[in-house]
Amino acid sequence: VFGGAAVLVSLQAKLTELDQRIKSDPRVVEAIRLWSGCMRTAGYDLAHPQEVDATLYRKLEAVVGKEAAAGKVRGAAVKYDASALAALQGQELIMVAADIRCEVQHINPVEDKVREELESAFREENAALFEQVSAP
Repeated sequence: VFGGAAVLVSLQAKLTELDQRIKSDPRVVEAIRLWSGCMRTAGYDLAHPQEVDATLYRKLEAVVGKEAAAGKVRGAAVKYDASALAALQGQELIMVAADIRCEVQHINPVEDKVREELESAFREENAALFEQVSAP
């Protein structure tokens, strides 16, 4: 099925490598640096887009506690400051809006171009491997 386990493992490894090549492409690295500057202008000192969720999660933990933030405690058992949570929700909307704006402006166009280029080359380089993977 699908060319066998060895083919799928090989393909997965190559796809993981492709993803790393895209992320480490100098154009993408520069786009992320520009995103960081855009976020700094918006009031957030972040080096990478992945830090948005991590930052918000840490703030959620500070308001509701680690157990509740992780979903281990629910309902009435969770004691927290409702006004602090409401304020955090407002901050989240503003921060995510800035993130989206900065990503659209700096990362998306560059990443789309790099991804298209590298994926095209990847398909050509791995045509024989793709031929071994049959459709379901």
